[in-house]
Amino acid sequence: MTERSNSKTTTTLIVSLCAGGLSALAGYGVAHHMVNTMRGQRWSDGLALAIAAGLLVLGILMLGAGLIDRLGRAMTRSEKLTSKMKRQHILQGVTMLLASFMMAAPPFMLATQGLSNDADPARAPILLGMIVFLFAGQTLINFDLWRTSDEFYRRAMLETSAISFWVLQGALFLWAVAERTGYAPVLQSWDAVCVLMAVYLVLSVVVTRRLGVE
Repeated sequence: MTERSNSKTTTTLIVSLCAGGLSALAGYGVAHHMVNTMRGQRWSDGLALAIAAGLLVLGILMLGAGLIDRLGRAMTRSEKLTSKMKRQHILQGVTMLLASFMMAAPPFMLATQGLSNDADPARAPILLGMIVFLFAGQTLINFDLWRTSDEFYRRAMLETSAISFWVLQGALFLWAVAERTGYAPVLQSWDAVCVLMAVYLVLSVVVTRRLGVE
């Protein structure tokens, strides 16, 4: 029994490492290409691309967990994955991939046009319409995930949202005071969104780990 358990653990570890390595390689390749394209852009654009690369890696892993039974069992430390668990992993992966595209598309379009602040009037409406459409689809998927998830997943989402609100509210207030008194530069809404997303992602990892949710 012990030898069989050790063999199973080793196989699971190898599968997890391979999946993580391939996802990281994909994220690095995309990020490297984008960084070369993004030279000279705003700091928030660079942060947006870093977030997009992270979401890309996580999205690939979640899709893999839903489609590859052994990887899913390794990530959730479960003996068996139900069809509901697989579906949730796939939907989570899709939402992460959509978020990755929506974070990367605006700064990447500006960089390819050689602009830092203003988009091409001919292309901007197309990009905006595409992102609105994808955001609507992502919202529907998130609602479905919330409706069908268990209490642990809901609690993780609620705690992450609550902590993010209080942390960002305090940070925004202090920045606004510093900006008003001339001690800080003016923030654009894109800067604020990128910081918000970065904080939310970090807090989501901390909260889920603390609750023991994979």
